[in-house]
Formats: sequence, C-alpha cells, structure tokens
Amino acid sequence: MKENNLILRNCRYVLTFSPEGDLRLLENIDILVENGVITNIGKGLSKPRGFEEIDAGKHIVIPGFINAHTHAAMVVFRGYADDYELFDWLRKVWRAEERLDREIIYLATKVACYEMLLSGITGFIDMYPYYEEVVKAAKEIGLRVATGPICGFDEYLDIQDLDYKHYVPLINVHSLYALPIDEVIKCFDHASKRNFIVHIHVSETRKEVFEIKSRTGKFPVELMDSLGILNEKTLLVHLNWVTSWEVNIISLRKAKVAVCPTSSMKLANSGFTPILEFDSKDVAVGLGTDGACSANRLDMIEEMRQLILLYRHNYWDVRVGAKEAFKFATVNGFKILNIRGGIIAPGYKADLVAISLKSPWLRPILNPLSLVVYSACRSDVDYVIIEGRPTLTPELKEEIMYRANELWNKLEPKISKLWV
Repeated sequence: MKENNLILRNCRYVLTFSPEGDLRLLENIDILVENGVITNIGKGLSKPRGFEEIDAGKHIVIPGFINAHTHAAMVVFRGYADDYELFDWLRKVWRAEERLDREIIYLATKVACYEMLLSGITGFIDMYPYYEEVVKAAKEIGLRVATGPICGFDEYLDIQDLDYKHYVPLINVHSLYALPIDEVIKCFDHASKRNFIVHIHVSETRKEVFEIKSRTGKFPVELMDSLGILNEKTLLVHLNWVTSWEVNIISLRKAKVAVCPTSSMKLANSGFTPILEFDSKDVAVGLGTDGACSANRLDMIEEMRQLILLYRHNYWDVRVGAKEAFKFATVNGFKILNIRGGIIAPGYKADLVAISLKSPWLRPILNPLSLVVYSACRSDVDYVIIEGRPTLTPELKEEIMYRANELWNKLEPKISKLWV
C-alpha cells in the first residue's frame, strides 16, 4: 500500500467551497487522493492497485480545520485562571509561565495535538516559547503547524530550518504593548527579509487601545501602518476594538485576521471583530480556539457555533451564519498559511475530515451544513486525513485516547509547580 494514496468511497455528503468560492454539497461521491493531493471526484471511481479504501457511506466529508490562533501547550493551565479579565489574567499566567521548561512544553503540545486531532483540526498556528518543541510534537502526531520564535523571548534572528514538511515558519510578536516599539520594528523587518508571516495580538481590549493611543497618538492598526509593518504577511489576532478606518487599512494592506470568539467572551473583552466588514473587503478571516487557559477547549466545531452566536448577539441580525463560520474554519485558514488546501477539488491538498452520521443529534439528515456547524460534536469525528494520510480513524481513536492520557500521567506531577 502506497502512503498518501487512498480513495474515500461513496461519501454520503461532501461539503466544501468550490475554487470559485461557492458552497457545494455533493452526494454519494468518491474522492481519489494520490500522493497527498485530490486528483478526482466523482461517482464509481476505480481504485488503483495498492490504494487504501475508506467507506464514507455514513459520513459527511469536509475539508480539514485550521486552528488559526492558539497557544497549544497552555493545556497545562486549563482551569487555572477562569474568572479574570485579560490584564489580570495575563499577570497571573505570565507569572506561572516563568516556570515552564522545554519538556513540559513538548509534552503539553503533544497532548494538545491529540486533542485538536480528535476535533478535526489538521493544522494550527501557534504562539508559545520553545517553538522547536512545538514543531517536534506536531511532527510526531502529523499535524500541520505554523510557529516560530517569540520576539523578546526566543532568538528570532536565528530561526531554525526544522526538518518537517508540514511546518510553516513564522515570527511571533506578542503585542505592541509587551515590547518596545523599536524591538517590534526589528522583528517585522527580520520577518520581511525572510518572507515570514508575523503573528501578533492586536486591539484585543479597550485598555490596550487606550494605552497605545495615549502613548503614540495612534490606534494600534494605525500605528502599525505608520511604521510600515502592516502587509500581506501580517496575521492580526483578535481585533475586538478596531475602528472602521482601520478595517479599510487592513484591507488595503492585504493583512490577515484571526478571531477567537470563545476566548474573547470568556476574558470579558467585550467588543468583537467586525468579521462581516472584513469579509466584504476580501480580508481572509480565520477562526481560532486560542489557548486552553482562556477557552478551555481546543475544539473548532464548538468554535464555529460560538462564532455565530457571538456575532448575532452583537450585530442584532442573522448575517453571520453557518456558511461564514464554515468558510473561516476551513478554506480561510489555508489561505492564511498560503497552502493550496481547504477545498475538496482536484489539485488541492487532501486534508479531509469525515464526520459520522450515527449520532441521534445528527438527525434528520436534511441540512448537512447545519449538522456540521450547529449540531455535531468532536466525538462525531471519525476520520482525519492530512495530505492523504489517515491520521485519525475509528480504529485509532481508542489508542489515541490512551496515548493522550499517558501523556497527562507524565504531565500532571510536573504541573503542580506551575500553578502559583
């Protein structure tokens, strides 16, 4: 059997966006994958010799999810700081993070990768110390990962060329308020020379916006633009308190955006990213879970539902729906990473998720998009295929749960020294 070559047979439904941007629903379709790339979609496709076959007759097959912003190893702080607003939360968490070491981050990231895999996540964009350990953990599980050094913590001028085909290097900048502006500019300049993405929290709270405006006379996005550091390689996270003219600036500079609705609500950040305005201006908006210390779960299915509920509450209308949430969680995440994926069509990377239809909460089977976004749970994910490789299957689920719990058994004795 050749690796990364398979056929998904008789998929009950295939739910995807087309390359032209239209939502498509196909029924009783086969998907042929060769060397990790989708090569054909149709009924009754012949199976080449040596190809693995998966019976998807009782599944909805969708593109894999990209978790567009997280701090994976923060699973060790799940439940640690549940009832704090952001800046009080940061003070408590930063103090605890001083006690982290490479081993803890490696083990914690690995168990987080299992958690993400079980909810259909095929790749994640991470910001945490010791990025080499994050990549090592992701490689061992098989997830795509985009990460790199954190300016002010790791040595970003000597970012390593790590040997993993699913690794996208980037540079992390925590925020405009956590570093001197001169250092921020240096980080962006270095990223530009290497053609790397810069991943940064921006305009998350009113306090942050007030502090930046008081100190510089400009709103955060205005400041970044005036410094010449806002471009198509910039990934702006949160933007809960962004002005209408800053939305225009972001669109003009072709920057990307990641929104984390559960975390923003839980940290009482108020405000909300104007995702409809961004989407209307062709800004790629990705969906993220943030870390498990602020959102508690690394679950993109739950995050899609939360996205819709938050924005309906804030917009007072129903313009944000299942279609938008599904787009942000799949195709837009791949756009942010500049990977030809997130679409089930010939020529695209075969990152696929098969959601079982056996659960009673997934009946009646009349509106597959609604079932995926509003009704499904991560327990309904049966298959996760990353570039043609079945990384999660029903047969592997029990083993993966066992491995994850074994990791927790190693981690939990080490965590008591972190909780301060």
